[in-house]
Amino acid sequence: MNARSLLLCTVAGAIVLFVYQTVSHAAVPWHEMTMKPLADTTVAGAKAIRAQAPENGVYFNAYGVFLSVAMTPDFTNKTTVMGPMLARQVGLNLLVVFLLCLLVARLNSREPIAIASGSALAGLAAAAVLQLSDANWYGFTVPYAVVNILDTGLAFFVTGWVIGVVAKRVARPTGVDVPAGAGYATPHSGAHVG
Repeated sequence: MNARSLLLCTVAGAIVLFVYQTVSHAAVPWHEMTMKPLADTTVAGAKAIRAQAPENGVYFNAYGVFLSVAMTPDFTNKTTVMGPMLARQVGLNLLVVFLLCLLVARLNSREPIAIASGSALAGLAAAAVLQLSDANWYGFTVPYAVVNILDTGLAFFVTGWVIGVVAKRVARPTGVDVPAGAGYATPHSGAHVG
């Protein structure tokens, strides 16, 4: 994969991955089906959590509590301030797809379906080790882990397919320049074709 192909595949793949993630998280309820809401979803409930977790980060204790906290200082509803998070996600997707393109460049096949399958396997392997380890060590539920593993595998399949299509189109030869009167010898005749 040359620099132009790498750039085009990275940008196209990142766009497709972002669209896939948007649909997967905003339109399909499978992620929400694996999570349970807190009993107190008010600002007072958020302040009670903040008392136990004074700054944003990941918290745990020996009694099986695992808590990820990412609150705004003024307890703003984070669904109303999505812009910066979406911008960071675009940057993250560019990095992930760039790395995926480097993997694709090392695959033997240049067929989009083979690239999609290889990408999906890479995504499934990475997601499985992360999600199942979190289930093992931090108590994430198995349905939560499975949905995230499948989601990552599907996202990498679709993204890999787009990378394969773009790479194949960019690499497609536009024609072979053969000077007039020149030709190639056939392997059997040894004669000059021209």
